Amino acid sequence: MPALEQSLTTIEIGKVRCLFGADFDDVRQLWHKATPEGRPRLVLMKRFATVPAFETLVDAIAELLADTAARMWPLWYTNVDFSDLRPADLGGCAGLDERRLGDLPQVSPVWFERAAARMLAGRGLRRGDFPRETEIQQLALAISRCGLVLVLAVADRTPAQGALRGLAHGAEWLARRGRIAVAVLLSAGLAGSAELATIDADPVDLASAMPALDRAVIVDADQDGVWLGPIIGRPHPNSPSEHKLAMALRLDEELRALFSFNQTVETIYRSYPIIDLLWADGRVAIEIDGSSHWHASQYVADRQRDYELIVSGYTVLRLADQEIMIDTQRVVEKIRKVVEHRRNTNRETRRT
Repeated sequence: MPALEQSLTTIEIGKVRCLFGADFDDVRQLWHKATPEGRPRLVLMKRFATVPAFETLVDAIAELLADTAARMWPLWYTNVDFSDLRPADLGGCAGLDERRLGDLPQVSPVWFERAAARMLAGRGLRRGDFPRETEIQQLALAISRCGLVLVLAVADRTPAQGALRGLAHGAEWLARRGRIAVAVLLSAGLAGSAELATIDADPVDLASAMPALDRAVIVDADQDGVWLGPIIGRPHPNSPSEHKLAMALRLDEELRALFSFNQTVETIYRSYPIIDLLWADGRVAIEIDGSSHWHASQYVADRQRDYELIVSGYTVLRLADQEIMIDTQRVVEKIRKVVEHRRNTNRETRRT
């Protein structure tokens, strides 16, 4: 396992690890290249242009966790589906069925009741009803029951005096009080800073251990410098187009049983891409391209990915997310035609 993957996946809950010589884009790209075994935990990453002060950092992460959990609703705690939950089910903590969450005693029934009520009412998650550490703990659990890895990617190479001390304090607070595994990504030139002494007992210098990555390739992130992954088996919480297409496919009697979102496949080149929408039995891979795919180098990387899938026996269809948002039914009919074509091709192959 490459050094960066190993460094992230082995952080204990409640601990902080400083990583030097890797940045936001390194982590995203490496996670996309990783084997399924190399992506065992959910990573939530936030980019900071400058070193945030303690209060700024904690507030920013609390807001990030609340926004992420709201986007992931109604699938919380990794695999618990609350889509059948109704407001009448709430009250007296009835909505938190022990058959679903009996193995997560750290979940607060009171927090869940209030959070679920807000989500069912379409009001999003509000902060301030509980102590800050309780909110962070419960939001992190809602996002992932398997242990969330929070990555703070700080681009600032020349922070002001004392700034790193505040960053270390904030990272340590988030890890211990929020019960999260925290990684801090910093420039290699900041290794050994005395201000990081409380969290830098076991630093990892990745500068010489990083694999060769294409610095021009861009992997999808939202406009706030946030990345969440890997998402497996469901539409990505940060992709409105995937959610809209998922809703349309659920209404289609023919297609809904065929396709699954964000599935890992293995190519003959021993690469393991996560396919946005996959018909596994028919070997049809559908990719949904956002604005990052317009970049020239990303275009080249996408074509290499398509090539590896095609020679591995997959039919590949690329869809623009704008097309899905504007005319979803037209996209559904395109998918249906590809399914028909694949079935006809398979029949012809069997005859010969």
